[in-house]
This record gives sequence, structure tokens and C-alpha cells, in this order.
Amino acid sequence: MDGKNNDHTKPSQPSEPSKSEWKRIREGLRFGQVFTGTVVRVPKPGAIGLFVDIGLPVGGFVDVLLLPTAAEAWPAEGTVTSFEVWWAAPDRAQIRLKPLEPAYLNEDFDDLVARLRPGWPSLAGQPMDYMERMIETLKREFGAEDGSFLLRLRCDLTWDRSAFTRLERAMRAVCAHFQPTSQLDRWLAEGFYEIAIAVPEWTAHPDFPRPTPAAYYEDCLERIRDLADWFFRGESSYLEGHVWADL
Repeated sequence: MDGKNNDHTKPSQPSEPSKSEWKRIREGLRFGQVFTGTVVRVPKPGAIGLFVDIGLPVGGFVDVLLLPTAAEAWPAEGTVTSFEVWWAAPDRAQIRLKPLEPAYLNEDFDDLVARLRPGWPSLAGQPMDYMERMIETLKREFGAEDGSFLLRLRCDLTWDRSAFTRLERAMRAVCAHFQPTSQLDRWLAEGFYEIAIAVPEWTAHPDFPRPTPAAYYEDCLERIRDLADWFFRGESSYLEGHVWADL
């Protein structure tokens, strides 16, 4: 032994933070948030993915699906480049990243997003728990809890515009999120069905105090039908890139 440190092991990822620390870090992340990172480990080029140090107490990871098909096009260890936040699960301390440099991105990325994550463009800037919030919103709305659109509509005969906006945005987010999913929770299916059937029926009576102008009311009913169709068929009837205007 010559006394020298001959440890040439490759850089490791940061140690896993505590649950409370990970919760704090995750709350500060936003979809599409940009980080400059260094590729620190590529366990098996062409498979698995690669690990990235983005200067946080938790490591980053780029899945093989987001990387070029040809392994030689992957960024090598030591490469410094830009990444954006793709996802961070609440129960796993790891930040999923997407390369910003086109040369390091899967050549079929647009098709991949359209098939597996059609809601990605609308997530930019949203917090990591955005979908969790949207699902909780639908649970309250579909359950006709206090302040919900359905409760006010049925019991107070009032079309609450702000409550409808909250409901519609949550329905739209859930449609995009679950589009690639073949199995759906029963409570979600029942809720979408009830909204699509009950709202037009309850507001069809000529004495119901419909919101004005009439075009707004008709647009709302059409939006409900479109979202129910999207949810149950697993694809929107509109062309890719369609912008859903707020009502």
C-alpha cells in the first residue's frame, strides 16, 4: 500500500433526505422549473436512464423514455446542461427531469407526450401537488359538499360562476391526467356521468334562473359534454393543440 487514496469511485447521489425535508423541497418545485445540472452517473447507457446533480439535497433522474434512442447521443458523465422538472412523487425523494437541450431529448418526444402525458403543456409553473389538489377538488364537488357547484345548483337554485370555474378546471385537468389510463376509479366515473346528465336536466326548467348571457350558459353545457366525452373515451374530440378557454 502506498498510503495514497486510490478510491476512484464515481460520484454518488445525495443521501436521501428525511420525509419532512423532502416534503419541503417538493413544495418548492414547479413543473417545468429549470435547473442547470451535471450528469453524475449513467449506469447502463441505452437503458434505465441517468442521474443528475442539480445542487439540491436530493438527486435528479432522467428516464430512458425521455432520452434519445441511440445511447451514443446521451449526455456523458460530467456533462453540464439544463433540465426542467418533469415530476416528483410525494413518496419518493427523487426529482424526475427532462433535458432541455433538443440533442439530449427523445426524438419522438412530442408523440410520447401526446400518448402518455397530454396534460404536460398546461402543467408548466404548477406545483407538484397540482393534480392532488385537482382530485381533491373533484371529490368535494362530486360529493356536493358545502360551497360546491352542485350543492348550490340543486339546493339554492343558483349557478355559482366561480364554483363552476373551479369544477371545470379540475375536470379538465383530470381528463388530461387520466387520458392514458385504461382503468378509472368508480367515484370519478360516477361524478363525470352525474355532471353530464344532472346539470342540463336541473337547469332545463324555464323558470330556473340561468346565468347570463345565454351564450355563457350554452358554452358551459357544451363544455360539460365535451369533458365527459373526453373522460370516458380517453381522448378529446378536438385536434391536438386545442386551447380550452376559461369560462
